[in-house]
Amino acid sequence: MARITAGVGCSHVPAIGVAMDQGITGQPYWEPCFAGFEASREWMKKAKPDVIFLVYNDHCTAFDASCIPTFALGCAPEFNPADEGWGPRPVPVVRNHQKLASHIAQSLILDEFDKSLEFGFHNEMKRIAARLRNIEKKYLISATELEELPAFVDIKKPHTVNFLKRNKVNQNLLVQKHMVDENKYDSLYEVLSSLNDKSCIVFCNHRATIDNLVDFLSEKKMTFAAYHGKMEQEERELSITQLR
Repeated sequence: MARITAGVGCSHVPAIGVAMDQGITGQPYWEPCFAGFEASREWMKKAKPDVIFLVYNDHCTAFDASCIPTFALGCAPEFNPADEGWGPRPVPVVRNHQKLASHIAQSLILDEFDKSLEFGFHNEMKRIAARLRNIEKKYLISATELEELPAFVDIKKPHTVNFLKRNKVNQNLLVQKHMVDENKYDSLYEVLSSLNDKSCIVFCNHRATIDNLVDFLSEKKMTFAAYHGKMEQEERELSITQLR
């Protein structure tokens, strides 16, 4: 399990680089700013994190006005300092953690193509797709099936690959409706206790509700497995195994 140790941020105004070029970082106007940088540098030397999530604002160095993504994830082996007009900055090349970056890309992008459309990124995805030329195969991966593919993906004869097992519907599935008062957790506990050790699935509208329910069921010494989108992949697989 990863552990977040700290977050470090600073202004990205170009004038900071100019102050370094002109050697005026010790002037009264700039001194407080660069004193803060020194404190951050000393802390990072001692902390030595395994991985740094580096987030920055691109000044049309890797992108231009025809393609301005709201957010882009770098998966290349390394990233060289960019030239914003005064030449590349005198900073080290950024070495990427490709395995972790690829995992994040798969979790946020590959598995949720349709979610990107649902959340309003149609135009951004259309511009990106237009710049991808000479593509022999296209894979649109999602946990759910789209009713209609957007025209910009330009897939003439789509072939659907479904990894779900086509099991027959369980005709013995029991569906019950319970009307409860404001004390939902106690009411849920009564329902679960009446199942006589049979398995069931409880759906919640919010992740915070799942967290609260985990605490409640733990106090009641009940056997359960929680599952939600913020869990790590290993935790998800473990929960699915417990449900089986």
